[in-house]
Amino acid sequence: MLCGWDGDGDGLSDGVEQRIYGTRVKLTDSDGDGLTDSAEVRTSRTDPANYDTDGDGLSDSKELEVGTNPHSRDTDRGGLEDGVEVLVVNTDPLDSTDDDDRTDDTDQDGDGL
Repeated sequence: MLCGWDGDGDGLSDGVEQRIYGTRVKLTDSDGDGLTDSAEVRTSRTDPANYDTDGDGLSDSKELEVGTNPHSRDTDRGGLEDGVEVLVVNTDPLDSTDDDDRTDDTDQDGDGL
């Protein structure tokens, strides 16, 4: 625990939660994303006051579960945000060739072969 009283037992003192992170001192997971405030600060380096740090539609905990980067809206840089790939078109957010653009992804150089 950083210094001071930790009323919710999440590993961050109440003072640090209020003054530095703007999180709730009576909740271990202030943003409700499934990660404790302490885990967000110390491990995943995500925003403990924001359910979806990168704004791609996936919660920070879901990003860690599926292996995407909670700091990048499009982990594979394939042109679709991680949330769209996982929640809408059901493509692999870790595979830039699997981007649901209705083209043959086996022909990566576009030569038709």
